[in-house]
Amino acid sequence: MDAFVRAQSIPDGLHSVDHGHGLVTDVLVADRGADITLVTFNGAALAGAPRPYFQGTGLLDEIEARSGPVNRVHVHDALLRASEELRIGWYLGTPEVDLARELTRLLTKILDQLRRGPVILFGSSAGGFAALTQGGLLDDTVVVAANPQLSLERYEPSLYRQWLELGGWRDPGAPLPSPGEVETRATLWDVPNRSTPRHTYLLLNVNDDLHLHSHVVPWLGELATPRPLTAVLGRTWGPKHTPAPRHELSLFLDQLIADLRAGRDTRSARGLGEVVVQPTARGLGDAIANLRGIGARTTTEIDLRGHGARFVLRDPQPGRTVTVNAGLRASGTHLLRSFLVSIEAERDGVTFTKPIGTAVWSADPMVHQFAYLPLKEGHTRYVKEFTPPPDVTIVAVRLCQWKRSSPARVFLTDISIHTNDH
Repeated sequence: MDAFVRAQSIPDGLHSVDHGHGLVTDVLVADRGADITLVTFNGAALAGAPRPYFQGTGLLDEIEARSGPVNRVHVHDALLRASEELRIGWYLGTPEVDLARELTRLLTKILDQLRRGPVILFGSSAGGFAALTQGGLLDDTVVVAANPQLSLERYEPSLYRQWLELGGWRDPGAPLPSPGEVETRATLWDVPNRSTPRHTYLLLNVNDDLHLHSHVVPWLGELATPRPLTAVLGRTWGPKHTPAPRHELSLFLDQLIADLRAGRDTRSARGLGEVVVQPTARGLGDAIANLRGIGARTTTEIDLRGHGARFVLRDPQPGRTVTVNAGLRASGTHLLRSFLVSIEAERDGVTFTKPIGTAVWSADPMVHQFAYLPLKEGHTRYVKEFTPPPDVTIVAVRLCQWKRSSPARVFLTDISIHTNDH
């Protein structure tokens, strides 16, 4: 690494930069003599994919064929090179190597040579996490993050655990850590940034409940430093974590490059999705719900009882569908059936609820809505739509622990409740 940053110049081609402790970053550099430089970061590795591999090469081939040369820097995650079993590493390294800071040194050296105008940092999923991380560490960049993770402890528990164990953060088989126990570089809203990007674009699949409501919306609510921000919401990309179609994505980047060259901010998504300028956490959540036809977020009051919480709808109406979207973090043993959700309903002024034991509740059978949450260790996203009969009003939603004596621990990280007339 020291030899790399001391070099007089960085020639085109593949470079393998050793950080020590078995971590080597592979970076592919191509100086096209252009006034725009685009840096890409990989998402999760496909099973059996060779290491190193670089994402975004075909995308940039398409852009260059249509719009002319772009300087390229493709970065591979050093932890994925160190362990072929690992699918995702978030460019964070190990307890011994703060890879995010190492990448800032590496990219600063390359960009000192290539930068002749705007620099775009692009990544999807885990690559979006890396692009946002480097956007807070490098000077004067534009960040494009597609369906990014923003807090590892709110991600798929098996992949989070694999990173903890193979990265040396946790002994194999040890319980998942409590929030904040792993160093703060694993959650972006905890990290103090050195720089603020010139602009940040979030490309988001509206069907991706996990990344939207467990990652992006909470991140927006926690942002301490105001920044120029645009969200592009895609509703036709596919289910869940499906990325934007490559051709539409290349057209969006084309438009972004043209606007940067002209000195203006991009406000056109070129068919990629609906644009939301300067979204707040509440505003983005409502925009997503409207695009999905869920309806407006209802105003609720929270009443904590025993091991549970009761969310009272302020403006209930008969027959109206209620959609509950909740994030929960669980740890410990005996998680099966340790948490449940139920609906409190009302007909003709009479409230229907029935206690089970001393701490939990279920709905009256007339609304046929009562569910155990299928919890697993780590973060779980629960999305459920409740539709009562036309003469029944849903007045409250209850989330509560099944047994007081259970060794499982369950925390509600976030919740939104939407109402829909349909």
